[in-house]
Amino acid sequence: LGISYALVGDCDEVDRAIERGRVAVAEDGLLIAGCPSVEVVIEATSSISEGGRHAVEALEHGKHVFVEAAGDAGGFGR
Repeated sequence: LGISYALVGDCDEVDRAIERGRVAVAEDGLLIAGCPSVEVVIEATSSISEGGRHAVEALEHGKHVFVEAAGDAGGFGR
């Protein structure tokens, strides 16, 4: 797709990725949610329970959240 991204491990790396116009990608979904410079979190895991945790954490930090529901999202919260 031609999207420039950077694999990040902490909020400083997230800031550097943003400064360079790249999408910050983290193996730890909770990391992105807590970074002050992040305004929008895209949740695109294939795990309903983990994706739900990431989305809730991001919302609790005042982020906008976009959820890509690959599976049956109706099971979250049950």
